Amino acid sequence: MATSSFAFPCTWFQQMRITFNKLLLTHTKMSQRAIGVAVGLAAACATNVAVKNDTGKRRAFYEDEEAVNVFPGTTTPLDAAASEKLGQQYVLEGVTVRTTNSVQNAIKSARESVVGAFRCAENWLNNGKAKYIESERSVSDTLSSLHEKREDLLPNSIYIAVAGLSGNIFARNRGPIARFFVPTILGLGAFKYFLPHTFSNTVGLLWKVEQRTLPEVAQQQVSAYNTAHEWAKKVESSAVEGQHRVSSGLESAKRKLASASGLNLDEEVTKK
Repeated sequence: MATSSFAFPCTWFQQMRITFNKLLLTHTKMSQRAIGVAVGLAAACATNVAVKNDTGKRRAFYEDEEAVNVFPGTTTPLDAAASEKLGQQYVLEGVTVRTTNSVQNAIKSARESVVGAFRCAENWLNNGKAKYIESERSVSDTLSSLHEKREDLLPNSIYIAVAGLSGNIFARNRGPIARFFVPTILGLGAFKYFLPHTFSNTVGLLWKVEQRTLPEVAQQQVSAYNTAHEWAKKVESSAVEGQHRVSSGLESAKRKLASASGLNLDEEVTKK
């Protein structure tokens, strides 16, 4: 049987590969044993050292060390006099800060002044806001109390505006007094006619405001009103008395005329 020319080299390579694998396996086992022995020795040494050091005092690595003041840029400790001149030392976010009592007091005073001024301004603004809200609420409540819910504002307000404009048109060729009073009188008359209850509430509110703001003027108006009212009563009583006098005079004249003429003036006249 013919043998290939490559048979011998292939067999040699296979034998070499098998031999190399055996050597690698043997070396791996020896290395694992050596590593196991080394790890065991290290553990035994560490245990021995831990047992020996357990009897002594452990070092506290995270305890705060005593703060020592030094000259700036050096490691030389400061004495008491120099430390007092340089001021107190603080560590803020990893930065060393030195300051004196005078600087601290000045900064504190300035900060308190600024904070006090800010609080005063804030209180003033809050008070002003509260007063404005209260005034707005008072005005809205007052206006809502003036209007009578049973009276319609929309058409009646238009009628009042038309009456005022009509008075302005009527008095446009008149004097300034007429141009002022005619539209005012017509507008107030229309207001009284179309919105009587609202008009009464408005007059009452204006009277209260006048009594509160101008008490002397209000008192004079009350006196004038009382005087005019008394005068009107006197005029009315005089008119009634005059009417009675005229009636009694006519009755007396009628009786005298009847007695003189013999006519019966009280008899009803009938048509024939």
